[in-house]
Amino acid sequence: MTSLPSVDVVVPVLDGGDGLVQCLSALGRQTVEHRVIVADNGSTDGSKEAALTAGAILVEEPVRSSYAARNRALDVVSAPVVAFTDADCIPHEDWLECGLATMEQTGADLVAGRVIMTAGTSAASRQDSFTYLNQELQVAHGMAATANLLVRTRVFDQVGRFRAELRSGGDSELVARCVAAGLQLVYAAEAVVEHPPRETVRAVVKKAWRIGTGHGRLAATEAGQRHWLSYRHAIPSHAVRHSGDRGLVAVDVVVKVAAQVARWSAYARERTARRSLNR
Repeated sequence: MTSLPSVDVVVPVLDGGDGLVQCLSALGRQTVEHRVIVADNGSTDGSKEAALTAGAILVEEPVRSSYAARNRALDVVSAPVVAFTDADCIPHEDWLECGLATMEQTGADLVAGRVIMTAGTSAASRQDSFTYLNQELQVAHGMAATANLLVRTRVFDQVGRFRAELRSGGDSELVARCVAAGLQLVYAAEAVVEHPPRETVRAVVKKAWRIGTGHGRLAATEAGQRHWLSYRHAIPSHAVRHSGDRGLVAVDVVVKVAAQVARWSAYARERTARRSLNR
């Protein structure tokens, strides 16, 4: 096998609980050498102690933002490649090996791996697994999620870091910025992490509101992000509508509408705040 570059893994966390313990355990079983950097965002549940027990490097970021936490971790990254995953994800044992191999074979600057979400019995979990974190589709649109993303470290010197002021969407915004700068993004189906779906309607709506708020702020500050304001984003996709799963469709309608209300609300607030500053 061609020699693979060394890699640092960044995991932001805020009260990660058992999910973080499982994530760190899975990272401990990787088939290539690596360092793990846990960026704690103010945990009080023992997450910091769990990170140290697992042998990870611990950094702390007081600003409550997963993007600020990732930026803080980048301060101590020394490897030529940095891999991102989330505290509730379970990377497969060959996750890093497959992602790095794809990066070397293609010469890509960014590699987005596959995220598997196994649906539970609730309609909410089926909606979450059916509609969320389709990395192949995101890559086709020049975006990707940090649940499963490898980046050459020099990229951050070229395009900058995550926008820490965003509540959500900061990973896709960074990747879109990289693609706009001419950097190469590829999808690696073999580089897999598993992500648990949310089990309740409240949980999926809360996530949709957070993501919609991030989209709305981006739309207010970046003209190229105005597409998020289209009414089409409030309509379930063709695949959802023709799934034959009435519970899935019903939850998806609620989620889509909540996300769109959040987008427009955040957009209006951001535009109003910017007009006030410019007076």
